[in-house]
Amino acid sequence: MGKPELLKYYLDKFKRLSYKAKAVLDKFNLTDFDNFFHCIIINRYRVSFSSHKDCGESTQRELDIFVSDFKIKWEELKEKSSTKATLKYSEKEIIEFEKLVDKLSVRTVNILLLLGALNLEGFTRLFLSSENKIDPLKIRNCGIKTLNEINSLKEKLEVLLKTKFEEVNPLPTKETTGIIESPQKLQEFHFNADFHLFFNYNFSILSQRAKNILINSHLSTLDSFANFFIVSQNSIEKIKFRNCGEKTTEELASFIKLIEDKIAHNNDVFNSKGIFTDFKSYLKKGEIFTEPELYLFYNYYSFETGYEKYSIEKIGLLMDLSTERIRQISKNVINKIKKIIQNFFGGITKYYKNYFHDEYFVVDDEYIKDINRKEDTKFSKQFATIVLESLNNPEYYLCSEIQLPLKHDGIFVKKSIACEFDWLYKFIRTNLNTKLKIDTEYEFEQVKSKLSSELNFDDVKQK
Repeated sequence: MGKPELLKYYLDKFKRLSYKAKAVLDKFNLTDFDNFFHCIIINRYRVSFSSHKDCGESTQRELDIFVSDFKIKWEELKEKSSTKATLKYSEKEIIEFEKLVDKLSVRTVNILLLLGALNLEGFTRLFLSSENKIDPLKIRNCGIKTLNEINSLKEKLEVLLKTKFEEVNPLPTKETTGIIESPQKLQEFHFNADFHLFFNYNFSILSQRAKNILINSHLSTLDSFANFFIVSQNSIEKIKFRNCGEKTTEELASFIKLIEDKIAHNNDVFNSKGIFTDFKSYLKKGEIFTEPELYLFYNYYSFETGYEKYSIEKIGLLMDLSTERIRQISKNVINKIKKIIQNFFGGITKYYKNYFHDEYFVVDDEYIKDINRKEDTKFSKQFATIVLESLNNPEYYLCSEIQLPLKHDGIFVKKSIACEFDWLYKFIRTNLNTKLKIDTEYEFEQVKSKLSSELNFDDVKQK
């Protein structure tokens, strides 16, 4: 099926498009390869580029050729893949592989699809054959959790196909230390706020070089760190990190042991209900916000209900700061919320499943009421919208207008149906508001005219 060369083909063709053609694709949210692939190939949408005001006849023709060539290339790759297929796998082995694939996350399935590894032969050729060495981490949207899933699938296939393949290339692993009885335990539970704070504090006191190594390897968050070093049991001594000398290796090994021991001897690290519960705990125990920022969080933005509403001017008087200074600080509050959510919870599939259910939804009164009831919190709809947007769920995006200082809303839409949703949403919202205004003015004039004919306003004034 889809090969890595399909991505290369798309990028090469995209570079040659005119500026206007690229701008039109951007308006339809199709400049990203994943979105383009799902829209044109998976969902088989027929996009009417000419419906956009900036798309003239020549641009329309250019884009039609671009899409047509992409489809032809895709069919060529499928045919090429099918001609290579042989009958060296039994029906039982193919069925077992399909069962394993059904248990994978959507992100992992999409990456295997793009690599042409969603069938048994394609997967074994790319990941089990000694002739190929694929690094999934170099693929867009492939993180440590996805790598762990692929490695787990590799290990299961090695057992299933051990009589067929003598040369395999598994990732180096260390012997089980006995610290964790079941590696799945980390994936089934959330780490609580206290453990996140413990991890972040000890991460902050590492040397700058050790921090940079973990950051550049996408291992600077608790969940990615624990899944890579503890669940997958990768040994720091056997992994060659760039710019990591003997001293830094020893420092990282001590850090890993510290986290392992904390998990092994403290079951409370898993006691967590969800994101909003943890954020509530951060507010109480973590040094997240300064005093002016707390006033802004509770009293200006009203992100938690039950607090008196203050203006920026009043907060300035309470804090003995100028209004302009408070206005500047107010931007930090939103940025800090987003940073916390992205660092602690972003990319964790478990959280996506808890909060993203329908193909499109709005954080309305019923939605936030359900969250607050389940997680024992009192957060507002606006706060929940910021949190869900900050999770960066790869399958959804927030369709909204430019946010006002105190207004954070919009519609979360699944990307698989979102090709023209953004344009449609803005069109309906703009024209609906215009229509409501016209209708209201018309009705007012009608009522005014009717009253004028029935009453003599001059007589009323005299009386």
